[in-house]
Amino acid sequence: MRAHVKPKVRIRVVYIYAFCAILSLSVYPRAFDNPFRQDDFMFLRHVENNTFRGALKPPPELAFYRPGAIALFSLEHKLFARNSGAYIMFNYILHVAISILMLFILLRIDPHSKAPLLASGLFLMGFGHYGKQIMWACTSGPLASVLLSLASMLITIHWVGQSKMRDNGKPGRLGYGLYPVFALILLTLSPLFHETSVVTCVVISLIVMVSLRGSNSSKLNHAILFLIPLPLWLGFWFLLAKSYSAFRGIEESIPNVPAYLIRYIGFMVLPLQRTAIIGATPTRDLAIVISQYLQFVIGSTILVLLLYFVFKSKGTLRVLGVWFLLALGPFTLVPLPEHWLELRYLYHASIPFCGLTAIAVLALWGQKRIVWKVIAGAVIVGVTVGSMVLQVVLENRYDHYAQTTELIVRSPTNTRGASSCQ
Repeated sequence: MRAHVKPKVRIRVVYIYAFCAILSLSVYPRAFDNPFRQDDFMFLRHVENNTFRGALKPPPELAFYRPGAIALFSLEHKLFARNSGAYIMFNYILHVAISILMLFILLRIDPHSKAPLLASGLFLMGFGHYGKQIMWACTSGPLASVLLSLASMLITIHWVGQSKMRDNGKPGRLGYGLYPVFALILLTLSPLFHETSVVTCVVISLIVMVSLRGSNSSKLNHAILFLIPLPLWLGFWFLLAKSYSAFRGIEESIPNVPAYLIRYIGFMVLPLQRTAIIGATPTRDLAIVISQYLQFVIGSTILVLLLYFVFKSKGTLRVLGVWFLLALGPFTLVPLPEHWLELRYLYHASIPFCGLTAIAVLALWGQKRIVWKVIAGAVIVGVTVGSMVLQVVLENRYDHYAQTTELIVRSPTNTRGASSCQ
């Protein structure tokens, strides 16, 4: 599990990351001067009308329980006041930190592959999370949630790597030191910033099972440790279900989860929606039908491959497959939104998605026939250019929505807008 990186490789990593950072800044050309909009005003109103003590129990209008996110936004408000660009810059810094954690995690899971560097670079440039989590002032909480869960994962992987062989060739005994305790604390705290990070419990448990040496019973004992927050948080949210509108009607959506999952996967590959084409024309209607059909075909194909990785493959592919399905799973309780502005919650799922994409691209590049290398290069160029073009489209739409929502005062009963800040 330990990643051995040579000095020359380290320098190369720095150069490549600097290049990706420049590209990522070009992907977000106008994001840092974005005004407040929509859910941002709701957070601003809450922190400006309440003390820190009120952040520990968000009102029903917020439709969720994320005291960590409210507290973090309160801290940002003390530092940045009404300077919207500073909030977004802070989000970008969190995004860079997450991409670095992602790199080290993938390097330790698969230290002999170039995929971790490529995957982290794709993620840094914005591939996969088409909702652009970074560009909303109120989304620092979800970013912090991902950061905490990834930090817990990296600490756990480091802890597992401390298991050494005894002189007689049997696996050394892995104790419960400070590493797992610290990792468990971070893992337990991360849902305070966003509830979906609780799925990381299962991912970390799988990594322990896959990576730890020793008997299956010993692996299971260590893996169960990281499942502790899962029933605790699920039970807590079950008790809140009657008070917070975001949890209502979930049971009615469960039968639609497979169809929603396929649509989300297809959308991450082919991000075309009704708002992608302006104007009610026959051409637009035909394009919508074709894009939805292609999304279903692509999503079904990838889902079959993911299930194969989960049940038949081993190591990196299994971990990334489970991670992707779990990260995307909670949001498949709601249908794919009809416009890009609500797709911020693809952010976490894009981490393993970029990992799987990098593995696929490098596998194509490693083929002897030139046609496969051309396809691999075309995918990378398409990802980079597509992310930049899509960002420009999103900025244009954000500017339009900002003009129409900046002066809107939301009603306390309007929980639909509140719950969209994912």
